[in-house]
Amino acid sequence: MTIARHRDAPYSTAPCRAETIRITRPHKPNPCSITTVSDVALAAQTLNSDYPLEVGRVFRDGVRLETNLTVRRLESDDAKKIMDACEPCGLNFKPTRQFGHYYAIERTCPPDSQSDNWDQDQTITRAIAFSRWVHDSSFGFEYAARIQRDESAVIAKICPLRFGPQAFCTDTAKTWVTPDEWTKVSKLLSNWSASFARGCPRIERAIWYREHAAREYYVDVRWVQLVTAVESLVSTWDDVLSVSQRNKGRRGKRFHTGAQNLARHCGTNLSEKEAEEAWNRRSAFVHAGDLPNPSNGMPGVIDPLYLRLQFVLDQALQRVVLDDEYARNFESEETVTLWLST
Repeated sequence: MTIARHRDAPYSTAPCRAETIRITRPHKPNPCSITTVSDVALAAQTLNSDYPLEVGRVFRDGVRLETNLTVRRLESDDAKKIMDACEPCGLNFKPTRQFGHYYAIERTCPPDSQSDNWDQDQTITRAIAFSRWVHDSSFGFEYAARIQRDESAVIAKICPLRFGPQAFCTDTAKTWVTPDEWTKVSKLLSNWSASFARGCPRIERAIWYREHAAREYYVDVRWVQLVTAVESLVSTWDDVLSVSQRNKGRRGKRFHTGAQNLARHCGTNLSEKEAEEAWNRRSAFVHAGDLPNPSNGMPGVIDPLYLRLQFVLDQALQRVVLDDEYARNFESEETVTLWLST
């Protein structure tokens, strides 16, 4: 490009000598050079993490969950680019990030790879949700993006998932999922597509509330969602519509029986007193607006009863995905009633 200007007065009308100025345009990746498209979600490390180095080395080789779906550690430069792209950009504000990532779930060749829409068929989202049943983790979606690489496997474009929700776990001693645990997740994913649980309204509602609880920061709200997830499996419309004085405590009683049945069928124990206390805590927040022993927030707060009920629900969800015969107990009002009597 050639621009004519006066050296001293750029806007002067005085005669000036033409001067050639070379302007170099920033390089833009050629869309024709894009060879691979993948969706990724990074699990951010917590600041107090004691993540074992040997576990990190295992993830470098990757754990295959499904076709084109792998859990692995990304190269540090690639991870940094993705995290930078997903974080909001301030003005004259660039704090130094004090953490990295445990691992990432990457899906190569996602559907509709011509668009910028992340995880359209919920494959990565489902894998992360199922992993919480095996081991509760803080794997959220704040570092999720669709990435495009050129023929040299260099990242050419990053399309972040806007407003990706965070996730929180009740026990902060270990906030990641091990390779062996991811292998169990792989089995759940392989069973899901043909399982009876897929398409069963009760089971899908329980899965939704369980995942929604994981994305909630405050423990009092999580109590409501966790108990509702269990209710989705064990309650019936007769319980919900029973509002007479005579049936006043019917829903609570049904929850006690159902939660104990879930625990027993999944090889663990939940006493009647524990089931009753769980229901009372849920009711205290819903009807009175607070818990008997309120907490300020989730991090560092370990409620043994919450962990116990969550473990029962997680075991039940794993079983309904892996065992169609057991899942059919939650097919209808009649089957649930019959199951509760066994």
